[in-house]
Amino acid sequence: MAAKKLRRAQLSQEMCERLSRYQITTCQDFLCLSLLELMKVTGQSYYEVQKLLCKVSRACAPKMQTAYEMKLRKSVNPSSAFLSTTLHSLDRVLHGGVPCGSLTEITSPPGCGKTQFCIMLSVLATLPVSMGGLDGAVIYIDTESAFSAERLIEIAANRFPAYYDSDEKLLCMTRSIHLYRELTCCSVLKRIMSLEEEIILKKVKLVIIDSVASVVRKEFDTKLQGNLAERSNFLTRGASVLKYLAEEFSIPVILTNQITTALSSGPGVRADLVSPADDLSLSEGSSVSGKRDSAYVTAALGNTWSHSVNTRLILQYHDLPTRQAMSNVLLLQFI
Repeated sequence: MAAKKLRRAQLSQEMCERLSRYQITTCQDFLCLSLLELMKVTGQSYYEVQKLLCKVSRACAPKMQTAYEMKLRKSVNPSSAFLSTTLHSLDRVLHGGVPCGSLTEITSPPGCGKTQFCIMLSVLATLPVSMGGLDGAVIYIDTESAFSAERLIEIAANRFPAYYDSDEKLLCMTRSIHLYRELTCCSVLKRIMSLEEEIILKKVKLVIIDSVASVVRKEFDTKLQGNLAERSNFLTRGASVLKYLAEEFSIPVILTNQITTALSSGPGVRADLVSPADDLSLSEGSSVSGKRDSAYVTAALGNTWSHSVNTRLILQYHDLPTRQAMSNVLLLQFI
């Protein structure tokens, strides 16, 4: 919440403009300054600056709410609490669809359809509420240059031919999908930090990052000293801001991850993640390199990341046209 813009902290426009001249634009920028520094940049007295500090602190502090208020907000309009996937079995497992106000991770082996699934959700989010959509824009952060505008149009035209019955409607839909190609951890984090203002200005109803693991694995070799701590810091900072945005604006945030194979040196002992799981034939109890080490398939990025997401969907191959999706211990199939 410290990334919240000062304009949303109920400061006057004149004060925000004055602070921006000193590159002070967020609550964090403001709260990191001493009283003397704030007196200098604001031109206010000691007591006036204290009042400003209290106002900014309240603006970025999480507000208390009761469990009853949380339940009441969802029960008033249950449809707004989820983005339907239009896959009835999957929506049933998820109790309505992809939940708003939280982080949903989609992980799978390579080529199993994570990006296609994200593109389909992008289309669904732009649909009117009467059709199960969110009637809003989408921010799509692509770290693998995998997004295809042609595929977006193809999915929209094939799934909803009655609604997208003209090229004009299809083009209007594409204008609601805002694509950013960010290829480094630094640029991804910078983009995440700037999302709040865009969500407000562009009326964004869905944020997608495809994929988190791509940039992290490319930049952080966890075998090198200090890299594991830096990776954890990047993941926790990014997840914290994304959770705030999801809750603050009651929107779903979708993140794709990759699959990895991990080794266990003995019963109940699991080692760190070691390599991408291109070969899913390994299962617990397998013999690796002639040793009694067992291998198991799991989502990448380790425990720090797994505790950051609220919902995890695992896609896997079933047969040629069919995929399976698992959420917790539930399993379903779809084409």
